[in-house]
Amino acid sequence: MIQRKLKLDGGEELEGIHDLPWEILSTDVRRTAEMLILMPGPVVELTSAELTELHECMEDFTKVPRKELRIPFVRLLSHGAFHPIQRDTSWYLFHAKRKNLAGVGNFLRANPKVNEMLRRDKVSWAAFSDLDPGSAKFQGDQIHLSKDLMNMKSSKGFMRTTAHEIGHATLQRMLILKEHWDITQWKHCGEEVPAEVLNTGGKALYAQWKVLRKHPEYLVVQDLRLDHLGDKVSTIRGEGRQAYVAGSFTEFCAECFALLALNSQEFKAIIDEWCNCESVPGEVKAAWSKALEVLNICEARLLEPK
Repeated sequence: MIQRKLKLDGGEELEGIHDLPWEILSTDVRRTAEMLILMPGPVVELTSAELTELHECMEDFTKVPRKELRIPFVRLLSHGAFHPIQRDTSWYLFHAKRKNLAGVGNFLRANPKVNEMLRRDKVSWAAFSDLDPGSAKFQGDQIHLSKDLMNMKSSKGFMRTTAHEIGHATLQRMLILKEHWDITQWKHCGEEVPAEVLNTGGKALYAQWKVLRKHPEYLVVQDLRLDHLGDKVSTIRGEGRQAYVAGSFTEFCAECFALLALNSQEFKAIIDEWCNCESVPGEVKAAWSKALEVLNICEARLLEPK
């Protein structure tokens, strides 16, 4: 069960914003206090002065909290996703872009059902993983973000990549029977997904992906905005990314989640436009219509209405 508590000035654990003392309730500090109360994980113990300092650092990212507050600050920024040990906190605060950590936190706060699923399935986060520049991956039960990705200037690019990995850990797993979550043996390009590993929704979406992959120009994909990589990586935008999603059902699942999570309205508008265009093949229109039936159910179970 997710714990939602804050302990202030050595007093009782606060279970809601209504438990805050008036001198905090009557100031902007209440926003930070409420985020701490709602943050999953262990109880946070602070003095009123420390709470005020954390609030000031949340409001002004040029400020650096003192050493003993850095762990709760990183946890607060990321809504409990990252749990650094003391010696590593400087990496999060000085080498990483705090706004990217805050992007993770804001996303998880805005989508509590996603966060609850990640925590229920014991999915953890690893920052500064030794991966290729700009890359990320979901492996085992861990979302890995590369050093380069954590430091990237484009917050949109960071969140698009991160949301894609969250999609592997959530929407993808919603469509696969739990005993087959370790899908490394069949997830790569061109390999068939055994029917016995998918649930009913998974089988329905997989059937439509098999149609759509024959028409990659009609696969909706993100532009990851990893411009600093230049032309070194072909899978970050456009036709290269469409080919990437056409090559793997699990990548299709993850990309659809990111599109639904970050801009569902635009995603569905593109599909609607194709479905009303005479030049689009009929099997593409039918496949997207049926795919959306599954994706809409997943969206309702995972994401908050926009």
